[in-house]
Amino acid sequence: MTHALTDRERGDGKYKKAINADACELLIRLSGEMHAIMLNALETAVTTYKQKAITPEIIKEIFQTRSAGLYDKKADEHYNIISRY
Repeated sequence: MTHALTDRERGDGKYKKAINADACELLIRLSGEMHAIMLNALETAVTTYKQKAITPEIIKEIFQTRSAGLYDKKADEHYNIISRY
């Protein structure tokens, strides 16, 4: 996850954001440890919020209000979700 925040070529390093340990733990838990969901939520936090630090409050808001965008049954995410079960 830290790599996604620092990689300027393939990640979101150009935004110069950081995530604290509590937010990171919450992100892992709410995503069900699914990497695609984690990275999508992280990208939403980075690109949508102006704060330099990604906090647990931001992660909660993303999963409560923007979660519809994290799952798209017509895209790969559908297969990631159903393959887990």
